[in-house]
Amino acid sequence: MIHSKNNSYGFTLLEALLAISVVAMILTPLLLNQIKLLTRVVFQAQQIAHTFSAEQFMIDSYVQFILDNKKLKNTKTTDDTELNFSITKGNPTISKEFRSVYAQKVTAQWEYDDTTYKSSLVTFLFLPELEEKT
Repeated sequence: MIHSKNNSYGFTLLEALLAISVVAMILTPLLLNQIKLLTRVVFQAQQIAHTFSAEQFMIDSYVQFILDNKKLKNTKTTDDTELNFSITKGNPTISKEFRSVYAQKVTAQWEYDDTTYKSSLVTFLFLPELEEKT
C-alpha cells in the first residue's frame, strides 16, 4: 500500500473566491457612501464660492451705486453664475418707522447637475440722501 503525501500549501480556488466576495460585499457600501460624500463636498464648495462671489459683487455694486448717481440695479454674469444686485425700499413695516432704510440684495443663480440653485444675500442700508431725491 502506497501512501502519497499531499504537501500542497495555500488556498483552494473556492476559498479565494469566497474571501474576495466577502471583501467586496463589505467594501461596496463604504465606497458608495464615500462617493456620495465627495459629491456633497463638491456641491458645498461651489455654494460657498458662489456666496463669496455674491458678497464681493454686493460690495462692488454698492461702490458703483455711490459713484454712478445712485443706480439701483446691476447685473453680472460670470462663467457659471448670474448675479443680480438691487437696492429697493425696505420692508413696509420698517419703512413706516425709518423712511430712509433700503434693502440691498444680491441674488446668485447657478446650475449644478441640471438643477438651478439660487442664493440671496440681503443687507439693510440707511440712505437719507436717497430719500431726499425721491
